[in-house]
Amino acid sequence: GPDRASALPPLLAGDTAHPAALALPLAQYLSYGAPGRFRDLDPFGPLPVDKYVLDDAVAALTGTVDAAAISPADAAETFANVANAMVITIVELASLTLVDLKKEGGPAVTVRALDVVIDFMEHAAGLFLGVVGEGVTIEPVVYSGALAKGKLEQLFSTYAEAAALSSAGKADMGRLDDLLHLLGIKEKKAEGITQKATMKGLMNMMQEGGADGEGGMGPEFAEMMKEMAGGGGEG
Repeated sequence: GPDRASALPPLLAGDTAHPAALALPLAQYLSYGAPGRFRDLDPFGPLPVDKYVLDDAVAALTGTVDAAAISPADAAETFANVANAMVITIVELASLTLVDLKKEGGPAVTVRALDVVIDFMEHAAGLFLGVVGEGVTIEPVVYSGALAKGKLEQLFSTYAEAAALSSAGKADMGRLDDLLHLLGIKEKKAEGITQKATMKGLMNMMQEGGADGEGGMGPEFAEMMKEMAGGGGEG
């Protein structure tokens, strides 16, 4: 993929190839998508507004782009660099929760940390569309930090289990798909991880007495067992 910035401070220092006029306010408006996660922004002063409103943010950033005569292509690239650095920060924060995965409630903490990442991406996409528009396409932002592949797969697997069973946070299959692209996990690999995670989750539920026969688990469970057995649609 493209060689993008991996940390915020150099982007905001102003001596980079990316229009710094846009980088700082952009990072600030993006930070509303994951409050409290971006300590790197603290030295640059308070955030521009108390309450984030998409239209106002778009208007402010569009004003910056126009005032500095930044081309749509440059604006898009600045966006990609700033978002890239911010994604690395929050994915790595999420990975810190993995040490408690085996503890009671541990997976839910990881799921919530990943919800922050997915919410952030939705927030960034809304800003990008508003400020840059659909006329410029960029290669999607994919996590490009230093975490080992095994760690990324562990994050994905934890979210997959929650998504399959709707057992924590906002996890569902649509969001799992977003996470797959963001963490750069290959489709085939993801399928295997998801199946394994789902089975693990179901086993846990059954051991905990959540299943009194199929009826107690409800239709989702019956449906899932059908799919697991290969009866779910034409694969």
